[in-house]
Amino acid sequence: MNTSETFEHKWLKNSDDISACSEIRKKVFVEEQGVSESIVFDHYDNPDNKETLNLLIYDPKSLKLVASARIVFKKDVDRWYVQRVSVLKEERRKGLGDLLMDLVEAKSKELFIEWLYVSSQFRIKDLYLKHGFEQVGETYLEAAILHITLKKKLFL
Repeated sequence: MNTSETFEHKWLKNSDDISACSEIRKKVFVEEQGVSESIVFDHYDNPDNKETLNLLIYDPKSLKLVASARIVFKKDVDRWYVQRVSVLKEERRKGLGDLLMDLVEAKSKELFIEWLYVSSQFRIKDLYLKHGFEQVGETYLEAAILHITLKKKLFL
């Protein structure tokens, strides 16, 4: 299955309706993993935040929403992060994580983002390593889940 031909995507600003992205995040992080909504949904979701872009992947035939991610600029550390990378449980193993990362990297390059960071759950760090990210620092707990920070230079 060629994921990029099977699924379509849209980029949304926070001023757009991002409820579909929020619903996917809620299913994956809150319902499946037990993460508090106060962690999953934060000030980067505010409609006035102009430096957050949300990615939504869907099946154009059924219009089923299947995956989402976002890129945000964290002013306090002066870095761009890919965050909330989420694929519905029943849609996993179809290459959607790879598709999300390919689309995030392409959009980041369009925006001339030199370095992209991710705070990854440790158990899925291989997705990012496969896409050229490298580990930065030690593991840590966030929302009672082991995490690791990774980074990738997009322009050589």
